[in-house]
Amino acid sequence: VTFTATPATGWLFVGWSGGASGSANPLNLTTEDGLAVTARFAPQTHTLTIATAGAGFGAVNPTVGVHSYPYGEVVTLTATPAAGSRFVGWSGAVASSANPITVTMTANRVVTATFGSAADTAPLVDFGWAPEQPLGGAPVTFSAAVTGTAPFTYTWTFGDQSDAMVTKEPVVEHVFPAAVAPVTYTVGLWVLGSAGPASGIRQYDLVVFPRRLFLPGIIR
Repeated sequence: VTFTATPATGWLFVGWSGGASGSANPLNLTTEDGLAVTARFAPQTHTLTIATAGAGFGAVNPTVGVHSYPYGEVVTLTATPAAGSRFVGWSGAVASSANPITVTMTANRVVTATFGSAADTAPLVDFGWAPEQPLGGAPVTFSAAVTGTAPFTYTWTFGDQSDAMVTKEPVVEHVFPAAVAPVTYTVGLWVLGSAGPASGIRQYDLVVFPRRLFLPGIIR
């Protein structure tokens, strides 16, 4: 007889007990009448690593370090700048200047809180994209326009569950998922200047359209 254990979302298969042992999955057994086999499951956990950066000072709640949370738990992070410092923003799993923020623990996450001097001047940030009407499954070029002291560090988020893109280049390409109907994504750009940890942020809602291939008598 073959036994197969399938954990639900947020759970892990741990092993067998009763008439079987070990963690082989599937499990092949020659059974006898009355033999009972139990599949054991445990909640899945993920780590949240919290760090600080910048020339300023401050505290984060939860504290700096590595924390473990059950799958799907929503964790609230709050940054508190020290006297003479200011909170600049978050980077890593979340690119935002909002405070506090929430992080949903469906994977291991790393989040950094940046603090700067209260006297820092934030760069002015904007960006554009081409083509003007992006298509799913096709490259989209994003170009940053920043006023301030170069060089800059650019952190892009595209709102499509892809990882944040961190780069020193002002122009990047991204491919949004193909879709059968228009989809709106919130694209964000967080820019850190070289003169200090001051930063600027810009966000736009971008509509990505289905990509269609036109052939004689056929529309795909």
